[in-house]
Amino acid sequence: MPLKYALGNTSFNGSIMFFYRCGSVLAALLLGATLAACGGTTTKRASLAPEVVESDYTAQRSALGVVLLAVNWGRRWNCGGFQHAELRGFAFDRLPWGGRPPAAAGDMEAEGPEAVLMRPGLQHYALQLPPGSYALSRVRIRATRDTAPLALDLSRSELAQDGAPAGGSFQVGAGETVYIGNFALNCEQAPMLWRYYAQGRENFQHQLLEYRRKYPFLKLDEVHYRLFDTSRFGLPYQLP
Repeated sequence: MPLKYALGNTSFNGSIMFFYRCGSVLAALLLGATLAACGGTTTKRASLAPEVVESDYTAQRSALGVVLLAVNWGRRWNCGGFQHAELRGFAFDRLPWGGRPPAAAGDMEAEGPEAVLMRPGLQHYALQLPPGSYALSRVRIRATRDTAPLALDLSRSELAQDGAPAGGSFQVGAGETVYIGNFALNCEQAPMLWRYYAQGRENFQHQLLEYRRKYPFLKLDEVHYRLFDTSRFGLPYQLP
């Protein structure tokens, strides 16, 4: 069943897609998950770490928080003056930043699949994270113009100004489950990451059904609707 999502006063429909489970909260970041493909080659799936697994959730439910989000990894055509564009990945750092090197991995990493595995629509994720505030620290976008591929990336140094999260942030507490939004490309101007959202309580409840189907062990009776807070990559919205 398509769900309705919103960008300010503009809405669109996103078909629901499903995703495989990877890694545990105690495991290393899974940025290179692969599967066997034709001709003996390997093809990288989308990966998002640290994705929740039942054993870790049961053992650390009161000490860690759960973050719900969805991502559309699909290619967008005629996107912001480019022939097509793709969201390839993004990351969040737990604050404070301290002296983290520009190339260091984030505390939450999302990597898109290779083109052969790209599908339109939302893929849903639940992450188990230590409590705290998390700032957007990296965005990776690939776009094509006149057959030439271009990288439209934002680094940690561009998303942090004097230690402040210039790109935006979200918060999660110990024992909490929070929904922070749906992430996809915005093509109105140049291709850019955008935080959309489930609009209205009915659509929000429909989206929670997708998390219940994928993660039947999660306790989702009390989910906080607390969007990734940003003035650069999304518009404010309060659930009525």
